[in-house]
Amino acid sequence: MDKFYNSFDLASKLIEKKTYCTGTLRLNRKNTPHDVAYQLRDVAYLSTEFKNNLILTKNRNGKEQLKPEPIINYNRFMSGIDRQDQMNSYYPFTRKTIRWYKKIGIHIIQMLLMNSFYLYNQYQVGHKVLLYDY
Repeated sequence: MDKFYNSFDLASKLIEKKTYCTGTLRLNRKNTPHDVAYQLRDVAYLSTEFKNNLILTKNRNGKEQLKPEPIINYNRFMSGIDRQDQMNSYYPFTRKTIRWYKKIGIHIIQMLLMNSFYLYNQYQVGHKVLLYDY
């Protein structure tokens, strides 16, 4: 879950319904106990799914480092979302003057196009197509 939506209250309500969540957390949000949020390198997170075990991983340079298990799983699953947001920012279709319901419709169409672009490149035999050419 992203830091804009994640909170201690939401995580408590979700765990009551037997739904787990993991995500980054804003420490300045209301009702956030400071002993719940574990902070490492200016990244605060909250996880009801994974324990706070440190796992040895390799970074881009090949150096081994210890990372918390929730951060490893968060990065594994959220990288696709961040990549899609980045790709959408390259060719923005919306403008500030467009009404909110039109923005939602355009965003849905843009997400459909991005998903079809990923599927096309995944199952295409041969060279991959650039987003601009697609």
